[in-house]
Amino acid sequence: MDILSKVAVAIARQVVPDEIHQAQLIAKNFAKGGKSRKELLLPVKGGELGGFGVDEASLLAWVFHALAEAAPLLTGFLLSKTLENANLIIREIRSALATRESSHQSQVRSSQQQEADITSSPLPPSQFLTAPKQLQQCVVAVSNALQKAGLSSQESEIVAYKTINALWEDAPDALVFLRKITERK
Repeated sequence: MDILSKVAVAIARQVVPDEIHQAQLIAKNFAKGGKSRKELLLPVKGGELGGFGVDEASLLAWVFHALAEAAPLLTGFLLSKTLENANLIIREIRSALATRESSHQSQVRSSQQQEADITSSPLPPSQFLTAPKQLQQCVVAVSNALQKAGLSSQESEIVAYKTINALWEDAPDALVFLRKITERK
């Protein structure tokens, strides 16, 4: 398996397991650029892949699109990986995911119980600011790109953290992956 496919599968495994069987093909078509890439981002008929409702297009393709948009920040972040900060970043990502996912689940339960009276708010800014600055910038960049695709703010943050975690776990290959999906063809 080449690096493009390997990283695509790793991202799919963490972010959208329903699309894992398509990850290699989506990555290769995305990396081709041009018409192949545009077709991946078009809405298709059928069910919602990934469970987030990106106009029924492949969520994984939109994740790759978000990564391509945030590639300069992500590249700098991945290049900064050292033995000293590796565990800190993993802890920050896991903590942020646990908080966001539990908050998201409680919001879903609350909205199901009282659809008309949702009083829960997004996470307090202080929680988000505990992450190292580069991680925070990367999450914001990826999250903003995913929101343009139709994900909610909270869903896009969860996807961003999971995606960045997959990249961080294999930073050298992730750097090659980012280069391949951003090359002009």
